Amino acid sequence: MSPRIAFLLLLFANNLFAADALRVLDGKHLRLTTDIPASAEVDALPALFDLAVPIWCEWFCVPIEKVADWKMEGCLVRDKLNFRDSGLLERVPELRTGFQFDNRLWVLEPKSDYYRRHLLLHEGVHGLMWYLYGELGPPWYREGLAELLSTHYIDGGKTDGVKLELAIIPRKREDVLLWGRVKLIHDDCNAGKFLTIDEVMTLVSKEYDDPNAYAWSWALTMFLATETANDNGGNVMLQMTKELSPTIPRDLKRFNGKVKELIGSEKFAVLQKRWYDFASQIDYGYDVQRTRIESFVVGKLIESGVKPVRVKSERGWQNSGYSVEKGKSYRLTASGRFALDNTPSKWWSQPNGITIRYHNGNPIGVLLMAVVTDKPDAGSAFMKPITVGSGIDYTATESGTIFFRINDSPNSLENNQGEAEVKFSRGIQDK
Repeated sequence: MSPRIAFLLLLFANNLFAADALRVLDGKHLRLTTDIPASAEVDALPALFDLAVPIWCEWFCVPIEKVADWKMEGCLVRDKLNFRDSGLLERVPELRTGFQFDNRLWVLEPKSDYYRRHLLLHEGVHGLMWYLYGELGPPWYREGLAELLSTHYIDGGKTDGVKLELAIIPRKREDVLLWGRVKLIHDDCNAGKFLTIDEVMTLVSKEYDDPNAYAWSWALTMFLATETANDNGGNVMLQMTKELSPTIPRDLKRFNGKVKELIGSEKFAVLQKRWYDFASQIDYGYDVQRTRIESFVVGKLIESGVKPVRVKSERGWQNSGYSVEKGKSYRLTASGRFALDNTPSKWWSQPNGITIRYHNGNPIGVLLMAVVTDKPDAGSAFMKPITVGSGIDYTATESGTIFFRINDSPNSLENNQGEAEVKFSRGIQDK
């Protein structure tokens, strides 16, 4: 046999194998072509997708009947060569993770069951928004929403579980292998690359070549959806779908301005402060309710004889109700006994903390303080707390309101009990 004939036969065999390697999994809202061998996890993906659709519709306040005929054509790709002659990869740029265009989506097979599902749902959100609105919005919004509504938990951890939860903060890293959004944010914060709300909202498309942009967009959409969940008309992420239309020019400044208008200038200023704490502390199992900073009311200046402040161990940062004046000196004295855990028994601590465990470089249980000013970046004080312990003499470098917290991980507040008491007096030179 001549070398040319042998080559042609080999090419024919490879093409035949590639065609045979593709199989189709069909559901109500997703028809998925893949070259991945049959398995319970992979074969149940269309059913998972179908479970997500009514949750997405509920989130967008869209009746399920409106998407009765909506269906995505998807490709789950292990080896691009297997799709080479099928035409199914046409119009797809270099496929690195996932891509969506109109009613089509493509996902490159990752080495994680969770992340495979996540990517499929992420592109599905894009597809549904395109179907409903004909527009996806600016980068932070479209990618943040897709991340928010694809981050999920399945009861039992398998695709055939009986319950699907979306828009979650993952409970533990092992539940979301390869997702990595929390670590990316931690790495940026530790490297001095913290992003403010405005900086996330002005990320441009090319910056999403870096997965860190997806992490920050996820965090911001989660934060804004949570913080505005009780506002009239639903959370601001939902309300902004009214601004999505193919007839409305895509204008980042206009869109972001509308977000701030819906929130209101006064509340947005508060959210900017809370964001510093939320984003810098975000972690698996993050307790949104207990870490939420309730009040930013400016405190009264500390004078002799003011009442002590009680600091709850099961909460995050708490407004003391008092403020300090730049250049003035103060003495703070803390006492109390509180429990920080109950496994296998209660871990008792006083305001100096206990060195059994550390969080953000400080022993758990140690009393921390932040002085929050009226500056735009005032919330950054929560990222650089002052250690009070059982007491300190403090000279204020800036005027601002004092906040306290008992140091502990934001995913470990539920089982804390007790409180510390802080007494104030003016420094000797300021009496």
